[in-house]
Amino acid sequence: MNMHSATMGFMASTLIISRPLSK
Repeated sequence: MNMHSATMGFMASTLIISRPLSK
């Protein structure tokens, strides 16, 4: 289980979701 990979994916998803919402 690569925790680092999961964290990076989660952070990326959060940023992608937050960008349109922030607008």
